[in-house]
Amino acid sequence: MKAGRTFAAYRYFLIPSEQISIYDTAKEKRREAVEKFFYRAINEKKVSFDIDDRKQVLAFEREITNTVLLFKFGSEKHETKYRESETGIESVVEANLPFVYLIFDIERQLLLLEVNTSVFKNVMQGQNKIQKWFEQAFFQYGFEIIFEEIIDENTFWKYVEDGSAIYDVTITLNSPNLFTGFIEIGNALKKIRAVYNNTQTTLSVSNKNAPLTGIQKENEELSAAVKYASAGGGEWALTKRTRSGKRTYRSRNKIKKVNVIPVSVLPNKEDLEELDKDILEALDSVETIMPKQKTEG
Repeated sequence: MKAGRTFAAYRYFLIPSEQISIYDTAKEKRREAVEKFFYRAINEKKVSFDIDDRKQVLAFEREITNTVLLFKFGSEKHETKYRESETGIESVVEANLPFVYLIFDIERQLLLLEVNTSVFKNVMQGQNKIQKWFEQAFFQYGFEIIFEEIIDENTFWKYVEDGSAIYDVTITLNSPNLFTGFIEIGNALKKIRAVYNNTQTTLSVSNKNAPLTGIQKENEELSAAVKYASAGGGEWALTKRTRSGKRTYRSRNKIKKVNVIPVSVLPNKEDLEELDKDILEALDSVETIMPKQKTEG
């Protein structure tokens, strides 16, 4: 990866918090909720909520295109500092608001989250904090929100193709609100949702006593599910034999990361144009299903 700030890649899904029986109605309400939320964030410049008695702030930075937006996300921390007093040295607790950059592609429901251990000790902590914040933000619009890691689908097949025995494969897929018409699996999930009003579907095959068969790329249904999950449509777990016994590998531990040239207040138009181009290329590099962005903005 080139030098710059490192970002982890996610797909976000908005799930109706109460039953909506007509798929198209849910789709329209979802679009409305996204537009209202981001319009508010842009118009007010910043939106804040308290989580665990600490302030969390989403601050709008700039618009890359009509559908790609750059934000700062600050998470309040209380720091103890020491200063001279009339009688000696005293401790003072001060609030600090370290932040990470967030890049949203609201058309393709992508999020690039800056990896910065001085703000969050690991990327999962950052994801959890941001998810809690957005849960509060979208609750008023009647939706829950989940963030799924985007990974390279070849990661799954590398585990499969090393020849080790596989005993369990579990794939959890979010009901489609984005990948409309994505091969057969998207239509299948849509039909299941229409019957059961479920938000997730789990496909699981296992055998405790003998290796599974048919776990191969040529299995079209399995390949489609792996591609869907790896693109941020869900998650997968695979249990296989290793030298030390059975071990489970999970997609969430293999998140895609990309680098973007330093995201900061750049001095001139040429630098901003270079940054915009770099951000759009980074988004395209993690996208494997939806159409690419147009670099002209």
